[in-house]
Amino acid sequence: MTKRELTDQAKKLLEIDKKPNEALVIYQQVWSSYTEERNEWDALYSLKSIRAAEQKQEEWEREVLAAFPENEKINGFYKWILFDRYVKLFKAIDLNSAEEGIKRIVELSTQNNSCAAQSLPRISY
Repeated sequence: MTKRELTDQAKKLLEIDKKPNEALVIYQQVWSSYTEERNEWDALYSLKSIRAAEQKQEEWEREVLAAFPENEKINGFYKWILFDRYVKLFKAIDLNSAEEGIKRIVELSTQNNSCAAQSLPRISY
């Protein structure tokens, strides 16, 4: 099968058939077999399959992120994976388990430009 045929099959499994674990296997195959042809869509759909699948893929997640470090969509989607994993199930009593995820999300987030924030209109009450 060609790369396109594999990614089309994986996308169908992920989005239509709702079989993320099967899609994940195909995206991993595409990622490892077509290294010279990788693109941002391969990275994004790899992360989508990771997020929807039942198992963690932390090493592969970091590899995907490292391949496109400046891409906002990929970084943003990875932040959602971290949120789901570390923060979503957060209970106030269990702050330590959420701390790692929160730190990683903050590290990936860009810092707000304080000058831009100062130029916003002020609302008086």
